[in-house]
Amino acid sequence: MSVKIVLRKDKINKNGEGPLFLRITENRASSFLSLNVHVRPEYWDVDNELVNQEIRDAEDINSYLRRKKHEAVDMVNQIKREQGRKHPRKIKNLLKYIGGVNFMDYADKFLKQVERSGNLLTFKNYRSSLKKFNDFLHDDDITLDHINVSVLERYVHYLEYECGNSKNTIYNKLKVIRKLFYTAVNEGVISYDQNPFLEFKLKREEKSKDYLTETELWQIERISYGRTSSQEHIRKMFLFSCYSGLKISDIQNLKWGHFENNRITIQVGNRAFTIKLINKALQILNMFQFSQEKYVGSHIFPSYSTTYINKNLKIIAQDTGIQKNLKFSTGRNTFIILALKKGIRLDQIARLLGIKNLKTIEEYTKFIHDDLDMVVGKLNREFL
Repeated sequence: MSVKIVLRKDKINKNGEGPLFLRITENRASSFLSLNVHVRPEYWDVDNELVNQEIRDAEDINSYLRRKKHEAVDMVNQIKREQGRKHPRKIKNLLKYIGGVNFMDYADKFLKQVERSGNLLTFKNYRSSLKKFNDFLHDDDITLDHINVSVLERYVHYLEYECGNSKNTIYNKLKVIRKLFYTAVNEGVISYDQNPFLEFKLKREEKSKDYLTETELWQIERISYGRTSSQEHIRKMFLFSCYSGLKISDIQNLKWGHFENNRITIQVGNRAFTIKLINKALQILNMFQFSQEKYVGSHIFPSYSTTYINKNLKIIAQDTGIQKNLKFSTGRNTFIILALKKGIRLDQIARLLGIKNLKTIEEYTKFIHDDLDMVVGKLNREFL
């Protein structure tokens, strides 16, 4: 069994460059693996299996080639040691992983970066989505460059027909994987054209956004479950979202050290953003201020799982007679839509919530058509 780096002259491209391959030969049968390096034949040293020093970045390329050949030799030696065992690993099963970055190794690194950002809920969501994908792959050795459009299409089919996930649930799971691949490209871990999401487009189902009217908000305000109960905490957290526009992940990450002079500081992407709270939101913070030990590093609100929160929100909806599927996202929707109905401009709402792209919230304007009828009526009276 031999390992050699070869230039495939039968695959010369229009620039006159040929691709370099690892060739593993046993009993006159060869297996090949592309090293994603192209070189003109006149710059390839056949005997030493290296590029000539005349070309740009020759040292880096040769260092890479030596490392990949060394990895291949190690794998071949491992195969030899396994000969005679009941289930020896085959050359082709090992060969396809030489030179690539292990998916789960990179996913672990990616998750550590997310965890360091301090957003615990996002970290848990990413970890769950990546674990689901890895369980589907059922291959601890697969590399990033071997996850292609075909793999993603099979994963969508698995989620939809075997797991019974909705289109939007599938969208959210794939969004995490897409984020990982774009991060890998930005870090130079894979090349731009190795990103399968350049061709694979995510699909989501447009749904109407539930939000509360001012009457429904008042109904939730007037109900109570006892000062120290978890359901009471969730009720207040939900109202805080309705009056601040914050997502559940931001709310659960809030610490008293983020609150000063009626303002809170949250992390929006890679930047810190300060929001001034309205009185209704401040009143809720004051309730928590006197119900627990307060210090800079302590969280303002208790931490609950999303499932537990949504379960309790359904109970609150039943107890108040609200015929809507309450979720925490309903709180943010309520803030944005009621602000629009009260005449606050879209760009002002975006700045208030730290949203850079107006398109993110433009879709909310379709919920205020009824109010536009009143505006037209007012204009008619003005131009009599």
